[in-house]
Amino acid sequence: MFGNFFITLGRQLWRNRLFTILNIIGLSVCICVAWIVFRMVSYENSFDKKVPEAQSIYQLIIRNKREDGNTGGFAAVSKPVLNALINDVSGAGLVVPMFYKHYNSVTVPTDNGNKKIEEEDDIHQVTTLPDYFDMLDYKWLAGNKKTAFKHPDNVVLTHDRAKKYFPKLSPAEVIGKPLVYSDTLRRTVSGVVADLPYPNSFSRDNTEFMSVSRDDMADQDWASLNSDNLLFIKTGKHGDVKNVVAQLNKINHQHNKESFEKYKYRSWYEALPLKEKHFAVQYGSQTRTADKKVLFGLMITGGFLLLLA
Repeated sequence: MFGNFFITLGRQLWRNRLFTILNIIGLSVCICVAWIVFRMVSYENSFDKKVPEAQSIYQLIIRNKREDGNTGGFAAVSKPVLNALINDVSGAGLVVPMFYKHYNSVTVPTDNGNKKIEEEDDIHQVTTLPDYFDMLDYKWLAGNKKTAFKHPDNVVLTHDRAKKYFPKLSPAEVIGKPLVYSDTLRRTVSGVVADLPYPNSFSRDNTEFMSVSRDDMADQDWASLNSDNLLFIKTGKHGDVKNVVAQLNKINHQHNKESFEKYKYRSWYEALPLKEKHFAVQYGSQTRTADKKVLFGLMITGGFLLLLA
């Protein structure tokens, strides 16, 4: 019985082979597109999921309101916020600045002369504190976080970046090697860390690390905001991020009170949870973000294609 069924089916398919081929192609295309959409959505939703204690990590963002009632905001802090959180605010836990510096080239001195590396975009360097390596679980391949920023001219590289500058050397052999940024700024490699092996909000631009400069630590300009200056905090088990932000906003208001009154506006800080950061397009400075509306549209498209199949 089944043999006759398959023989008849085969004859029907062969008789209408053009439509059969078109249907098979259409089914294959729909399934492939739906699978690609699924993988894209799954990838975007996996960001920061594997960061240790991600629920305790927050990025400080700035919000403002003008006299006409319009509000806005972006990812930035004024540099004095760093000092205030360390010395004047209680309960902040780990305080992790990410003040970005940009250079148009890096020169690698070698025995055969200098190798100059230039990229289409500027070379990004993060100035931070050792707490950065406590907030994120980097594995040290050479050097260690206790001594990595011992001298102000030290620089830590990710493994991929070290391979780009020193392709024939192991991480241990890279330690002590010099780098010259923009032909003038000489630095010495003091550590190499493994690249984070999971999707996260930090790896895109965070490949070279230096200690925050004394000038940035001593900065007292509370009114100056720049999207190159980011800051994260990681609260402890009993930390209250709302209380931390309230203390900071009180200090911020004290320093900016005259400007607020003169220019008829006010600004304040808020804490953006790390688990929301990847989809917070408005606060996507120095990182990769995704729009939930776009992903939702892709999901609808993928589902529709499966129904058509």
